[in-house]
Amino acid sequence: MICYVLINGELHPTAHMQHILETSPPDLVVVADGGIQHVETLGVKPDVWMGDFDSTPEEALHRYPDLERIPYPADKDLLDSEIALEYALERGAKTVIVWGALGGRTDHTLAAILLATRFPQIQLMLHSGTESVHPLHPHQPLILSTVLEQTLSVLSILPLHHLNIRGVRWELFDANVERGSGWTMSNVAVGDQVNIWIEQGLGVVIVQHE
Repeated sequence: MICYVLINGELHPTAHMQHILETSPPDLVVVADGGIQHVETLGVKPDVWMGDFDSTPEEALHRYPDLERIPYPADKDLLDSEIALEYALERGAKTVIVWGALGGRTDHTLAAILLATRFPQIQLMLHSGTESVHPLHPHQPLILSTVLEQTLSVLSILPLHHLNIRGVRWELFDANVERGSGWTMSNVAVGDQVNIWIEQGLGVVIVQHE
């Protein structure tokens, strides 16, 4: 099952976003609070709307009177995006694309990126239209469709051991990368596919899209 989760970050229409919409349409659309603003941009029909609704414009509350809502109190221990993602997993999602996960407040962006690394059992991607973030887990090769000269970076959240990157200008073979190292920043695709894998550690791959 493919699930879209919409949260209240930035979202910019791009050719890559349109490609995903055409090739991976959702079976389930979960909206977290102010993520309702992205429904029209994506052209999707929401199935459920959840959160404390503290970042939802008043007019949006009236625009979707028949949409199922699952309210949560403002004083809670989870982010709205976290609640929405957990709901998607409970519904059986195997692939989750989180739209609007990047940009805006730095703490929310970092929280979304770290949250994405908690679920190695599913395929998960964060997307703003102009950037996508892909968790990198041990023994789970990441295969990315790319275009010539597309920029991508590998960031180590935990030290990466035996990192391999193929299909880029600066390939790596069984490299060890310390946490926070800039060594693997701003690489460039040389074709239509990039392959990345590690044997130990935890990271994310950030891809730039025009």
